[in-house]
Amino acid sequence: MCILNIRPLLTSSSSFCVADDNNLAGVLPEELGVLSQLQVLDFSSNDNITGSIPAAFGDLENLETLDLESNALSGEIPDELFDATSLVRLDLDSNQLEGMLSSLVGNLENLDILQLDANMFVGPLPPEIGEIESLRKFCKLSMLLAHFLAEFPHSSYSPDF
Repeated sequence: MCILNIRPLLTSSSSFCVADDNNLAGVLPEELGVLSQLQVLDFSSNDNITGSIPAAFGDLENLETLDLESNALSGEIPDELFDATSLVRLDLDSNQLEGMLSSLVGNLENLDILQLDANMFVGPLPPEIGEIESLRKFCKLSMLLAHFLAEFPHSSYSPDF
């Protein structure tokens, strides 16, 4: 099944788009970014979703869960994604994402779960990640620190890796 075939199934009032573990292939359509009521977007464990994360996902002001783990996404996390400030769960692990984690991650002040392991990130973790109160109190921050060249930037928090 191609991801393009899901477009007719969604309306502007859709609040959930869960298509995990369905052998979907192709790229994530930018048009998903206009679904203003979307709260959950889950394309996890499809393995063959390629391309980059659409910048338009940052326009999803009600999005609480974005789960794109276990695919073949590549490129950097678009800065626009950090405009989706309602995000509570961001799971991008097991892809081919690269680059540095933007300091804009600090905009996600409601974030409880951040999973970025099994990618190709480089550079230090931005200090802003240590300022996300909900992440420090409630989350296991899941990353392969071998891909990052610094320790967790908030000294009072010791993540359980």
